[in-house]
Amino acid sequence: MNVSPPPRAARIPGHCRTGPDRRRSLTAALGVAVLAAGSLSACSFGGSSAERAECGNGKTLTVNLPEEPTSLDGNYDTLVVPAQISANLYDGLFTMDANRKPVPDLATKYTQPDPTTYKMQLRRGVTFHDGDPFTSADVVNTFDRISNDKKLASKQTSYVSNIASVTADGDHAVTFKLKAPDTSFTKALASLLFITPKKAVQTAGNAKFATRPVGTGPFKFVEWVKGDHLTMDANCRYWKGKPKVSRVVWRFVSEPATALASLESGKTDMVPYISADHARSLKSKPDFKVTSVPGVRNLWVQMNTTKGAARDRRVRLALNYAIDKEKLVDDLLKGGAERSGQPASKPVFGYDPDVDPYPYDPAKAKKLLKQAGYGSGLSLTLYNDKPVQNLVWQAVGDQLKAVGIKVRLKSDLNYFSNTFLKNKMGANTLFVQGCSSLTLDSDFCMGLTFDSKRRGLYYHSPETDRLISKARGEADPKARQATYGELMRKLHDAAPVVFLYSTVDTYAMADGVSFTPRSDQKLWLWNAGKS
Repeated sequence: MNVSPPPRAARIPGHCRTGPDRRRSLTAALGVAVLAAGSLSACSFGGSSAERAECGNGKTLTVNLPEEPTSLDGNYDTLVVPAQISANLYDGLFTMDANRKPVPDLATKYTQPDPTTYKMQLRRGVTFHDGDPFTSADVVNTFDRISNDKKLASKQTSYVSNIASVTADGDHAVTFKLKAPDTSFTKALASLLFITPKKAVQTAGNAKFATRPVGTGPFKFVEWVKGDHLTMDANCRYWKGKPKVSRVVWRFVSEPATALASLESGKTDMVPYISADHARSLKSKPDFKVTSVPGVRNLWVQMNTTKGAARDRRVRLALNYAIDKEKLVDDLLKGGAERSGQPASKPVFGYDPDVDPYPYDPAKAKKLLKQAGYGSGLSLTLYNDKPVQNLVWQAVGDQLKAVGIKVRLKSDLNYFSNTFLKNKMGANTLFVQGCSSLTLDSDFCMGLTFDSKRRGLYYHSPETDRLISKARGEADPKARQATYGELMRKLHDAAPVVFLYSTVDTYAMADGVSFTPRSDQKLWLWNAGKS
């Protein structure tokens, strides 16, 4: 991708500036390192005490997340938790509105003179948390570092791989030129491609910026105590208006019962993604409220279809018939999910309601295994990297054992980044995984899982590649949906993964918290309140 920046605009006088080095102590309980915003001014921590009193209502909103990010760089990751945090530190060129449609954000409007060209006007008067003005140079640099910075090694590269060039047209306009038409382009810009400041990134370097980020978003970084919490203060000069709360603290507790205990004790104000059992328990208590929305995460068991037993479609079908999804959803998850037979959930564009889940048929599973030459036994290793999925992981292992498969369960919290993403998943290996369609469009998970031109590491075919490309470039929604319907049916029949279920996202909150959950899992806290 080629990029062409303009000269850097002059500073806007009168804004918060970087002042003397204000380093925080690196000493924390149990020897945990505090990654604080050294070299940032008092304004970076929310301004003077008088200013902070006017910004928000003086309240701190504490939110639990089941995982901790590895980086706070908005140009690095594609996972849900980093995107949820980044949405509060940064802005994108577009954002999703209440109707789940992409609308301009740091961009103000755009024209599309042809199917591969997007000309965008940029918002004026926006400043980063360090006081530097937002200009087209920041947009150009953002997409350049995602595409070309080998040291950054961004996981977002597949979502900019179709961009041929980004060119600045003065300080407040840019032109994107795509290699091929992409109907989902503005959706990607609205979900996980955040704009970072060119000067701050180049001054700090990637490693330092990943722990001391600067954005234009509603909250400003304060400190990150790894293994415990991340603190942000309200951005009093946020261009959309002041946030309703003065501070946000993110806590990282993976054990659901521990997270709920923290909510009930008053240490936490909000816990997303609770189980149906926990939801029923909290609904009977007057000090809490529970809200659910259809989720965009589709859970499946990934397998390596390029080697080993899973190269044989009969084996892949057998694994799908061996899993009692109804039991998982009804008995284990207590209705907190819906059975699935395709890599998309109901809120996602491209979902096909006519594609049914595989029925539970252990006899057919055994027959298929025998036909494939594994009647005397098949040995598989099943990995899991998320403690919140432990019960599902163990249940899937037990059900595979029930049809005669020897299953070894292994937990590895770093399996996704250290093994899966590096294309090192071995033969006869399974991985409880899935995909959250953050763009609310099927192209997101197609690119991450099945597209050979992007990140389809463990399954792709010429026919599914053709349909993915066709859907991506189709402008007419009806024709595009028809293409996705054909694609979903082909993926269902090929059984490249063991389809399990799509989630229902349930949020538990203290009674005084005001927050409306979204189906795209965006935890945008600008207008969240706490009384």
